[in-house]
Amino acid sequence: MIRRIIPMALAAAIITAIGAPATTTAEENTVKASAAWIGKGRIFQTGEDTAVFLGAFGGVLYVESQEGKLDAVELICPGTFDIELKSGDQEGTGNCIITDKDGDRVFAEWACDGQKMVSCKGSFKLTSGTGKFQGITGKSPLRARTSLSEIVVDLKSGAVAEAGAGLLVLPELKYKLP
Repeated sequence: MIRRIIPMALAAAIITAIGAPATTTAEENTVKASAAWIGKGRIFQTGEDTAVFLGAFGGVLYVESQEGKLDAVELICPGTFDIELKSGDQEGTGNCIITDKDGDRVFAEWACDGQKMVSCKGSFKLTSGTGKFQGITGKSPLRARTSLSEIVVDLKSGAVAEAGAGLLVLPELKYKLP
């Protein structure tokens, strides 16, 4: 009997010392997320009827169901918009840095088109992450609304500083963590 117990105890000790297979914290989810944002930037007239906006917006991204690791995270999104001055049509692209309370980050890309100061519809893609977000992938349609709150004009250069606020909605954010 003792001869059987010793090998079993030795095997248990080896498994404990080496460690059992690690459990993963994989997460796959589809959520509706939104952020009220504020932003600042500059508009430069680049042609008779065209302009470029360079700036950034930021806020806190909330998941409607309060589920998952992407709820209540900070969001900062630098980007540019090409604007047709006569029609108000715009096309924008940029990136986002999403940071949680522990300092772990998710990196994203966005693109949209629409009407200046009305709405912008497009796509939002999660490209990579750090810490607990390492290996994250995902995407969502994107809808943004904007309201202008302040304009300052530099008469010498023609540049316009603009501050605004708005709402970013990711109605179907599908993401996967390995």
